Amino acid sequence: MYSFKEFIIESQNELLLEQVSEISYAEAQRRKMFGPVYHGTTPDRQEQIKKDGFKIFIGLPRTGDISHGYPMGGYGAGSIPPPVHHLGYGVYFTTVKAIARNYNGDSVAGLRPYYLDVPRLETINFGSPNTMMKWWQANGYDMDNSFDELKRMQSTINLTNTLKEKCDAVWYKGKGLRRLLDGDQICVFEPSRIYVINPELSAEDEFSPGDRFVIKGTNIIATVKGVRDKHLQVDYKDPEKQLPKIYGEEKIKEMENTIEGFMDRLKERYATTNEEEVKQKYIDFYFDNNSVKFNFPKTWAGRKLKKGERLKKS
Repeated sequence: MYSFKEFIIESQNELLLEQVSEISYAEAQRRKMFGPVYHGTTPDRQEQIKKDGFKIFIGLPRTGDISHGYPMGGYGAGSIPPPVHHLGYGVYFTTVKAIARNYNGDSVAGLRPYYLDVPRLETINFGSPNTMMKWWQANGYDMDNSFDELKRMQSTINLTNTLKEKCDAVWYKGKGLRRLLDGDQICVFEPSRIYVINPELSAEDEFSPGDRFVIKGTNIIATVKGVRDKHLQVDYKDPEKQLPKIYGEEKIKEMENTIEGFMDRLKERYATTNEEEVKQKYIDFYFDNNSVKFNFPKTWAGRKLKKGERLKKS
């Protein structure tokens, strides 16, 4: 049996030397993981996370490896201080990139999207400090108004242990007409539930945001912005109008097979009976107003490019 002080020292020195697990974007979607989420920190800590993975440090706020936390003092209208951390001891992320940037030296450099395997996710969204305190107390936070830091630390551990039994993570949305309390944050209690996307793990026909590929039949390079079931959201430049020349007729046939009387509707819209003129007007409209960029068929995507790869000019 050792003392509480010895337990704290042991907890602070316990390093979980395990790299963050990698996963493909498609696999993260299949497993319905929570994300993307972001973790803002210093450049040195970013490099340490890449090398050794995430660690959970238990201790007093703003001491040692704990750079954040509530200062000692009454919370809200009461005299009881808050826990050391808003959602207990764990690894903290946010779904809001702008918030992560604030913790990242006001920069997006090094911010990586993570995905969380947290099927037991509790979501809360309190705007009142008093309501927040009631939630803490209902979940094992048994701090009094003694302003004893070691007791507050132990109470935060109690809160953490209670939450860990109930859920894998807690998401405080911090969402209202304005940002509530500490704002959007999610606390994960086990680092093993944290994954980072590795595009190299994707199959050739699987796409992740940030992937680059050559559009079939062209020399156009597109960048993936979002992924859906049969379509992608992409960005590309096509100054030579290659896409409408190659895929214009295919788009017309798709619409004719999808919408009954499609050509008649177009003739009425453009006030002409000339079918070729109607088709060309629709093709110009569809490709020029960027509709295809938001609903880019995966069947038009060709070879994915490796990181840093450029196409050779013919």
